[in-house]
Amino acid sequence: MLAFVQTILPFAALCVLCAFVAYQFHFSGALAPLLLTCGTMLYLVFCGYLGLLQPAVWLYFFCAAAALVYLVWHAKKGDFKPVFAPGFVLFCAVGVGLILLFSIRQPMMQEWDEFSLWGTAAKLTKENNMIYSAAPIGWYFLGTQKAGFPTFSYLFNFLGEYAAWRVYAAYDILLVSVWAAAMGAFSWKHWKVLVPLATLMFLLPYFSVYQRDIYCNFTYLSAYGDIPMGILMGGVFAWYHHAKHARVPLWPVCLVLGAVTLCKDTGMPLALIAAGILAVDLLLCDAHASGKQLVSRKILLPKLGTIFAMFATVALTFQGSSKYLASLGSDQSSVGGVSDFSPVTVVMEGLKMLFGFAPSAAGAPFAEKFSVIRNEMIRLFLPGELHQITMVGCGFFVLLFIWAILAVTMLLTTDKIHRRSTLFYGIFSTLGFFAYYAFIGFTYVFVFKNEGTGSIIDYNRYINTYYVAWLCGALVLLTVGALKGSRRYDALTGVTLVLSAALLFRFYRLVQPQLCVIDYPDSVYTEYVQLHADTAVVTQKIGPDKRTYYINQTDHNGAAWFKNSYEFVPYILAYSHGGGSFGAPAVLQPEILVNNALSAEEWAAELVTEQCDYVYLDETDDLFWNSYAALFSDGGAGAKTGTTKLYAVKINGKPQLLPVTAEDVYFKDTELDEKGAVLPWKSGEKRQKLANADDVTLVPVEMEGGAA
Repeated sequence: MLAFVQTILPFAALCVLCAFVAYQFHFSGALAPLLLTCGTMLYLVFCGYLGLLQPAVWLYFFCAAAALVYLVWHAKKGDFKPVFAPGFVLFCAVGVGLILLFSIRQPMMQEWDEFSLWGTAAKLTKENNMIYSAAPIGWYFLGTQKAGFPTFSYLFNFLGEYAAWRVYAAYDILLVSVWAAAMGAFSWKHWKVLVPLATLMFLLPYFSVYQRDIYCNFTYLSAYGDIPMGILMGGVFAWYHHAKHARVPLWPVCLVLGAVTLCKDTGMPLALIAAGILAVDLLLCDAHASGKQLVSRKILLPKLGTIFAMFATVALTFQGSSKYLASLGSDQSSVGGVSDFSPVTVVMEGLKMLFGFAPSAAGAPFAEKFSVIRNEMIRLFLPGELHQITMVGCGFFVLLFIWAILAVTMLLTTDKIHRRSTLFYGIFSTLGFFAYYAFIGFTYVFVFKNEGTGSIIDYNRYINTYYVAWLCGALVLLTVGALKGSRRYDALTGVTLVLSAALLFRFYRLVQPQLCVIDYPDSVYTEYVQLHADTAVVTQKIGPDKRTYYINQTDHNGAAWFKNSYEFVPYILAYSHGGGSFGAPAVLQPEILVNNALSAEEWAAELVTEQCDYVYLDETDDLFWNSYAALFSDGGAGAKTGTTKLYAVKINGKPQLLPVTAEDVYFKDTELDEKGAVLPWKSGEKRQKLANADDVTLVPVEMEGGAA
């Protein structure tokens, strides 16, 4: 109950500020939530850049309290009817419902990138009261992604202790603010459109479902940023078209564009595409978009000012993030990855190859890989047995589906200007899609590790971001068309109803209620509940300024290390090679492969250079003890008998570290020769070893109730 109250208070502050802005500036309350959620994200991130994240939230609460007093003071003489528009009421009701549901069920992080990035970033932000990039952690974590989502979730985790479900609530409230914007100009009398529209907005994130789920679907229980970023991009179109219909100033849409930019590294190209689509609509799709009126200074200058503000917001937001990360030591002049090119070079080299021109000398080594990726991207876009990545199938079918919605809108609307807006949206959003599609292809070529045919990783995650934004814009145009009126009867309202029923049926066939947010089983989180309990026992013995080395002999892909690193926050888990099995070369046989082949002297040297205070033995085996038992004061008896899993690193005197020379034959991490044997390691300057293994001793730490 306490956690519910601690989470509902920030949401209440957000709702009060929404009501204040809508009342003070005289527009529908449904348009306020998206502006305020995105504005809150920008506000918190930029205060975080200044190291003022915690004071910024207290100031936020103070402003909300002042706004509440103002609204109460004007309660009798003010007209609050526009504030309580259907979209705003839905935002408030669904937000409270989500927080209540999550506080009862308390879902936990469970997916790979939640531990390797999104969840860890949110927890670091909360536990250190600073943007995650500046928070202490045992591995390089600066320039991976933008800080928008984790910092926004800080608001909802601010009061009380951190909880993963509060991160989910924050993300979902962002999504619901887009629902509200999609209902922006509707009043209660338009319920025939509002009900199917609310259904469509709820189903929008599930559009990325492409097969019948047999496991729990985490669409609304995920800290991944891909789908929320796509929904926010769709929110740009929702807010703009409803504000345009209601004759509200359009420049506040810059807040939404800025928020999209701060979602992920790919947020900037998406925000630029959205800004470009809106710029075309501003110039060519209103009552003054023809003849002499278009070049009238009175009409043209405000439009050009809004267009400039949109692009400037994207540029300044991106530049601010880059400057901040650069101040922390992150190289923002390159994209990293396999090429280490600058972003401009990536685009230029990719365009050269795309249009058949010879690449530069730097880009030439990637020509063959480009050809493979290009063919694979084309293949995955077209119909095929394994290319069904959305509810309606592959990308080609998504294109047809969206154009069908737009064509029906153009055919049935009575508003000529809206027909023109729909046409230009279709043309330029399609061009934007292919530009984004090419950009994603370039990242596979120049950033990601070498990919072969059929091995493009996370393709659906990156592409579905644009698909949900694209579809959101089309649905907005369809429903705004229904608001403006249809040629015959109420045809567009009927189309909206039929479309919502069709997608709801598709959702029912693909996602069973017991496998989604509606009724997922508690057993989904059994493993993570146990993991949380195990690490809690260990961290009780570790100080927040201590560093711990992690060992898990069954962790061959690093998943256990990432999960434990997340659970340890704010305690620091040293990089520990990112997980994997360990073994001394002297005891390895040709058929025994390990991720990290280190002698006892080398491993002890790492404990010294990493300044580790403890070693956490999560899972060990005979190979580990045959390799390193001599370093343990009890020979590992405590870990073997289950008395403890935690050992303190005791330094005896001043250990002397020696370089590993080329004459020392060791094994290179996870690299095999053509016959599958481990390759010898020759790079002496990259490793060190202790001159005397007795300089480091690992002493068992008594743990309450035995080992975790």
